[in-house]
Amino acid sequence: MKILKKVVASLAAITVLMGTLIFLTTTSQAAGLVQKVGGNTFRINPSMDAKLPAGAPTVAVEGNMKLLGAGNGYQAKFGINGAKGYGVSFGMQFQGKNGFGNGVLNNKTVFLIENVTGGHLYSYYTSPLAVSKNAKVKLAYYQAQKLAAVYVNNKLISVQKANIPPMPSLGKAKNAFMVSEQISAMKNGNQVKATFSNVKITGLKVAYDWKNPAVYPVKVWAPSSLKGISGSNGNFTLSGTIKGLASGQDWDSAPAKTLGGVQAVVGRF
Repeated sequence: MKILKKVVASLAAITVLMGTLIFLTTTSQAAGLVQKVGGNTFRINPSMDAKLPAGAPTVAVEGNMKLLGAGNGYQAKFGINGAKGYGVSFGMQFQGKNGFGNGVLNNKTVFLIENVTGGHLYSYYTSPLAVSKNAKVKLAYYQAQKLAAVYVNNKLISVQKANIPPMPSLGKAKNAFMVSEQISAMKNGNQVKATFSNVKITGLKVAYDWKNPAVYPVKVWAPSSLKGISGSNGNFTLSGTIKGLASGQDWDSAPAKTLGGVQAVVGRF
């Protein structure tokens, strides 16, 4: 139970920053656009922040991802979380109305990095990358260099600074991280269905084996409306329809009711 409480606390800390975002309007070009709202920074198609390190990442997760849904907004992604609520996620998001960049992202499925590692950085990647809702996606973390790298269809898209301190211990794992597959939808009645296939975790040893989903604490942080979880051996389908939100709530203000998924502990043993 202590392990599960640590997992929930780590995921809750990062996911509270997800979802519907309030943006400033701008007349700047969309490509390379940067806006700051409060403590958050939002970017469209940014350039590389750093060079890809040589050698293998500390931990990486990759697989085929297909996103479907209906309503105001829905999302599927991989996540790597550590201590202090710090972590990075990468995947696909659709949002019908998105004020960033004078609405250039409205009604588009885009790739999105959410970098919550001491600051809050959101990076959007648009067409031609997001021409469909089905792609091979990879998220990698280099602990020594404090960098995260993301790929779409085997193409390197971004390298960003990301200091994710590991959890000193989680069960029998030392230097531990949580690796997850997640889904979210924006408002009551919004639907989401994501298929993750041929998912592989490399680098640190996996404590909870993909081949046995029964050992995952799947129900610990999946709300009742997002418990359409099935699969095994690195192939999972996650789905649901959001319900139970109070008036005015959405995936930004009520992440605990709008986010669900499966996760594994990785670390040294």
